[in-house]
Parts: sequence; structure tokens; C-alpha cells
Amino acid sequence: MKNLTAFIFAAILSIAVSTAQERGPRSEQKRSPEEIAKVQTERLTQSLGLDKPQQDSIYKSVLKIQQDFKGKGGNQDPGKWREIFDKQNQKIKSFLTKEQAVKYDELLQQQTNRRK
Repeated sequence: MKNLTAFIFAAILSIAVSTAQERGPRSEQKRSPEEIAKVQTERLTQSLGLDKPQQDSIYKSVLKIQQDFKGKGGNQDPGKWREIFDKQNQKIKSFLTKEQAVKYDELLQQQTNRRK
């Protein structure tokens, strides 16, 4: 379970980092929760073929979690990060079909492998 949590944390963090690199020099910390939610939703839509209701649900979920996170000053405790990103990952998966969830897990695994 501990390894799964670390894996999920690393995967979500890598999504955030790769997204920040694609958008230019602006760091993830300077992005608004709305920007983060939009970019993550767009990437997942492209990768998983999300329909409009899934896009809306995932956007709202990621936005709420990012607002909570940023509202707490972007807590620097790695244990708290894992908890937040694990919660976000589970929420995202709750909106996916079984096939999309498998693709999502593969995507997270690929991103984890790239970070090694």
C-alpha cells in the first residue's frame, strides 16, 4: 500500500511537472488552481478520450482539490502531498470506465518510469 501511494504521488507529480514544462517557464506553484485543473483535464481528455460529462466532473474535482491545497499554502509536507494526490487520483478514477482506468494506470506507470 505504501508503494502504491508513493507511485500515485510520483505519477501525479510528474503530470504536473511535465505540464509545467510544456507551458513554458511558468512554474506549477504560480499557476492558479483553475489553470492546473484545465491542463490536467485536457491531458486526460486527449489520453483517455473523456466525454463531456467526464471532463466536467474531473475538472471540478481537480479544481476543488487544488483550491484546498493552494488555500493551505501548498503544504510542504511530502506525506500531505501524497495524501492529497492519492485522493485526487482516486477521485479521477471514479469518473472513468474500466477501460479508461486501465489506460490511466498505464499512463501513470509510464510517467513514473520516465522519472527514474
